[in-house]
Amino acid sequence: MSERNVGKSLLLLTFGLSIGCRRTAIPGSADLPAGVDALKSPETYVDIAPRWSHSGRKIAFLRQTPNRRLQLFVASADLSTIEPLLKPEIVCPDLPLSSARIGTASTDRLEWSPNDRYLLYPHINWLKLPTGDWLPGRSIWYYDTISHVTGPIAEHPEKYSGPFSIYRSPKWSPDGKYIAFVGEGRDGQTAIFFRPIDGTTAEIETPRYDVNGEACSPSWSTDGRLIFRQGILRAVTATPVESIKAIAPGKTITNEVWESNHSPFPESESNTPARMIEAEWSPDNKDIVAEFATNIAKHESYFLAKLSPTGSRLPEIIAKSSSSGYFAPHWLTTSAIAYLCDFGGKKQMEIVESGPIRHVLGKSEPLAGIAEDVDWSPNGKFLAVSSTGKNLAAAHTTLKLVRVPSSN
Repeated sequence: MSERNVGKSLLLLTFGLSIGCRRTAIPGSADLPAGVDALKSPETYVDIAPRWSHSGRKIAFLRQTPNRRLQLFVASADLSTIEPLLKPEIVCPDLPLSSARIGTASTDRLEWSPNDRYLLYPHINWLKLPTGDWLPGRSIWYYDTISHVTGPIAEHPEKYSGPFSIYRSPKWSPDGKYIAFVGEGRDGQTAIFFRPIDGTTAEIETPRYDVNGEACSPSWSTDGRLIFRQGILRAVTATPVESIKAIAPGKTITNEVWESNHSPFPESESNTPARMIEAEWSPDNKDIVAEFATNIAKHESYFLAKLSPTGSRLPEIIAKSSSSGYFAPHWLTTSAIAYLCDFGGKKQMEIVESGPIRHVLGKSEPLAGIAEDVDWSPNGKFLAVSSTGKNLAAAHTTLKLVRVPSSN
């Protein structure tokens, strides 16, 4: 899809969804602590959710302050300059953003369009309940980096009675025609939605959930296939069934990549099935690397495995240990995978060969003061991380850049 067509579709979409938008303040929305408005030092903010542009020239991120406000920024690739794109606003008055690359909830991340012109970000969406009360929901908006226009890309009507009050975790298809995102309810139920860029409504494809289930963690291949995690709990006392599904927009489920009942990991306890946290396609779309956990509360239970997109072979363990946890996997090439490992509270980068025999190609020194909130640069040379402490090299942001170790 051309840049002109994407821009035209987004402007039409903005017009269609803006009709009837609320202009007056919602009762009670101002009843929040004033917090700190003058943000002059790292003690009063933390920068989260870093996201590299496809060109590798910019890093978008959100600035989070103690008064529960978020502000969209963009930085140069070396973090030497930063620019605020929008004013600070309250996005999540009761449920914080989950930008870490661990846990079972889909990661809250910013998303660039394939041509790097548009940037998707979270926006508050107040919903009026049948009782007359107001419920803070969340929508997905876009920012046009050329025209500086903003507008909704996935938003609820004001009087929304559906189960999914939060729209999050958008993923733009490589051809620019679709956006996949997660709809989440207050009771934890989730479903995968598709947004055609030339459409006017957020259209769910085939619902992949039930009252005791969830569908989340979408990831696109370069040829337009989407994988996501589906968890089904048939009864409170039953062992949950975990699976990874593949789907294409406008079609039904194409294949099952993995299911805990049919292909459990030999290392997993039979009563504790592994749960997929996130996954990424290889550059040639022939393999998938996935992050799993048998206990989301314990870092040492996180491990990585390589999967077949067609489900034609059993998973191959890439990294697993009883004393270390592994997360945030990323393909550097079709044969090399980088990831972070956590041992004793310290983090380290490793690069391994993706073959049947685990061969460590490179390893970094222990990294101090970084969170699980990270993003790999497109060229695979740097890791943008949300720091848990001050960034003395660039005091105007708490983000850090860590160089990826060279392969042997």
